[in-house]
Amino acid sequence: MGDDLRSPSTAEWTAGVSRRLGPSGLIRLDYVNKVWSDFYAGRTDLTTGTSEDPTGNVYDRMIVENDNTYTNRKYWGLLLQGNYRFGTHLEVGGNYTYSKLYGTDCVSDRNIGCNMVYYPEYNDPKWWVPSGYLPSDIRHKLNLYASWDAVGTRAFAWNLSLLQRYLSGTPYGAWGEIYIEPYVTNPGYVRPPSSTWYPFTAVDAYRTDGVSSTDLAMTFTFRLGRVELYLNPSVTNLFNNQAVIDPDTWVFTADHKPYLNWFNPFTETPRECPQGTACNPDDGYNWQKGPDFGKPVWTLAYQTPRTYVVNVGLKF
Repeated sequence: MGDDLRSPSTAEWTAGVSRRLGPSGLIRLDYVNKVWSDFYAGRTDLTTGTSEDPTGNVYDRMIVENDNTYTNRKYWGLLLQGNYRFGTHLEVGGNYTYSKLYGTDCVSDRNIGCNMVYYPEYNDPKWWVPSGYLPSDIRHKLNLYASWDAVGTRAFAWNLSLLQRYLSGTPYGAWGEIYIEPYVTNPGYVRPPSSTWYPFTAVDAYRTDGVSSTDLAMTFTFRLGRVELYLNPSVTNLFNNQAVIDPDTWVFTADHKPYLNWFNPFTETPRECPQGTACNPDDGYNWQKGPDFGKPVWTLAYQTPRTYVVNVGLKF
């Protein structure tokens, strides 16, 4: 751990305006701005030294510290929301967010975050920590709802509610593993990397499908004295939309296909062999999207399917 390791922080400010729509409604517009700093990051270079495990194996030491040089993340968004009640039985409302989340992507470690300075002689920041719209960048978010109190007596109540949701797709790119050892002379590391991860496209070159879902719910309430029984059936994704939210991103390199060639990432720009084609090795192609790139390959690649739920409760 670094000597002055601090917790990551976020600077956020918000400004908003609102207006009442008579006695029954409200509309509000907010602007939100966030800037993150002091990210946890791993550093392994010639100054971090070595470590030895109990069996005598020696490793290049990694120091966990805060980084604001290579790591950045910025967010801004506009949020419009409102609601209106018609009489005593019907309420409608919703919210819409337009936002952008931009920053540096990285090869991450699940325990410490990003390895921002990781054998820097072997990893150029230009491609080791590329910038772009991040995987959590959802440009459009829309929620519209209606709630109708159809029946309301002392003994029985029935409410019907409808929710329409939409989320735009999230960014992803094509990453692959390449050999780096032949292009770097070891400056003195104990265990230098033989390979590294490389972004063959912009980190935000593609986007997943937008997700649309219609949800319907009803609540039946039965009252007898101080006892209250409620029944709440609901269905999520009523029309069973099947947007792809986690597509395959497998990439072939020379390690997988004989017709692809290795390349020096410090001096060369890799060439893409067209997907599904067995290219000529003499043409100098370096990478290729896998046959299922951008497609769903497992059940969780899709949005949540149509789902039925029934809740029953008793209140004394």
